[in-house]
Amino acid sequence: MRGRADDPGRDRLLTTLLSRLDNVGVLVSDHAGKIVTANPAWWTLLGLPRRYSPGKGVTVAFPPVLRSQVRSLLEKLGPKQDTAELVLADGGLHLQATSWNGGALFFLTEQPLVRERALTQKILDSLPLGLYVIDRSFTIVAWNRTRETAPWGMKRQEVIGRNLFEVLPSLRRGRIEEEFRQVFETGATLQMEEESVLEGDRRTFRISKAPLTSGPGEVTHVITLVEDITERRRIQRQLLASEKLAGIGQLASGIAHELNNPMAAIASCAEALLKHSEGSPPTRKDAEQLSLYLRIIEEEVYRCKGILAGLSDLSREGTGEQRPTDLRLLLEGILRVVGYQLRSQGIAVIRDFDDGLPPLLGNEGELRQAFLAILINALEATDRGASLTIRAKAAGLGAWALGGSPRRTPFSPSARGVQVEIEDTGRGIPAELLPRIFEPFFTTKPPGKGAGLGLYIAEGIVSAHGGRMEIHSVEGKGTVVRIQLPAAKGQIRERG
Repeated sequence: MRGRADDPGRDRLLTTLLSRLDNVGVLVSDHAGKIVTANPAWWTLLGLPRRYSPGKGVTVAFPPVLRSQVRSLLEKLGPKQDTAELVLADGGLHLQATSWNGGALFFLTEQPLVRERALTQKILDSLPLGLYVIDRSFTIVAWNRTRETAPWGMKRQEVIGRNLFEVLPSLRRGRIEEEFRQVFETGATLQMEEESVLEGDRRTFRISKAPLTSGPGEVTHVITLVEDITERRRIQRQLLASEKLAGIGQLASGIAHELNNPMAAIASCAEALLKHSEGSPPTRKDAEQLSLYLRIIEEEVYRCKGILAGLSDLSREGTGEQRPTDLRLLLEGILRVVGYQLRSQGIAVIRDFDDGLPPLLGNEGELRQAFLAILINALEATDRGASLTIRAKAAGLGAWALGGSPRRTPFSPSARGVQVEIEDTGRGIPAELLPRIFEPFFTTKPPGKGAGLGLYIAEGIVSAHGGRMEIHSVEGKGTVVRIQLPAAKGQIRERG
């Protein structure tokens, strides 16, 4: 650049213009290979301090490890080639050199892959949930900012490249390895909810393990997401309590009628006993009649007790604990509570329960509320003389094909559990409404007849128990609700 000494104004203008380029590093050299100027972006991209003054050899504007590459690049410039380029040794920067005014212009830019990686890391660090990624050898290859700052956090540079179980030794290795292997082998996402006590506070976490593929069907990494859903679960419990009271209110008149019949029988028998007690001593025949009255009273008292027990079960505040639950007893108890509504509408109930149903590991109160909400919806959509069929059977959970409005939780092909179908021959649901059936506050009922939370809450309960729920309906013919729940294994997962 021969005119540099003769035209300092031009050089100042050039320096000013170059300084405005934020993403492109530019260096200008003269015919002798000496630095004329370099903009701030040049030093930033190379990670070098701005200590190289004009007049120095151009190679000093590069880190020592890159200088041999730069010399090779300069050798390519000549009469027959006025442009040369290369990717610098670290693979992150692209350098282009162009002959210009007897000297050379050097343009330094980030490789697109580097920019994409930086953007990806920023996105991961912005997520309000913990994230890490492992490869098939359980080596950690990604770890986001939330994993650093959370109560269980560690700095990214401390964990990248290390084995997961070395970094998190509190994990139950056998169980967590099996979960990861299931994702690697099936390509299906696993989801679970677990509780942990952090600094004396009980927190609820949703943990998802999702596959990351590099080609068709080849899972190379697994992404683990850990989301604190404690507040969401608190709000859902409030909704549960509200919907539970609404459900009991809907059943109140029916329960009153259910109690009236046995109470009337008890009153009649009591009057007869009282009348006999006021007369002459009873004969043998009278004694037999009195014994019959007492047996009737006993039967009706136990009938009332059963009705009230069902009501008590519905209204009881749950402990949140998951225990082995007998599904058959749970369903029979709900049918007793809605017995009056079924009889008053002339609805025939068909039970089809397998013998030896495996117990479910779940919160009995929540499961009861979920099935009650489904039954109430079926009753409200069913006209007099229709039928209601309840099927429950042990089943493999790998198969799932019903169509309609799904809420899917992938199971491993070998997973076992219970499948429940509640089928009515009612009015059905219009096809255009099926996609919205699980939305909160969505209802086709008139004002005052329901908040539209029943199926939303039921689906949430099923999902929280590791299950899935689907509805298939044909307008004018009826509806089938299918629920699949995993069988109890007798042990609780630990947070992974």
